[in-house]
Amino acid sequence: MDASLPAEYLVSTALGEQLFVSGDAVEDESFVTLRGAVFKQEAVDFTLSQLDSLIEALTAAKQNAMRLLD
Repeated sequence: MDASLPAEYLVSTALGEQLFVSGDAVEDESFVTLRGAVFKQEAVDFTLSQLDSLIEALTAAKQNAMRLLD
């Protein structure tokens, strides 16, 4: 994978929604972006397995963003 391109990770919630997690860097700042229809709802439920997946995706996105700053 090209290190200059942000990586995007997909996590499915307990509600069956898809959550996209991506990491990017702009100038001296790194960003982790969460997007998906799931945020339009009042509550989002994650199973422990899904929460683990979300944490892994956030970590990977953060690492990708930090790698782009190097």
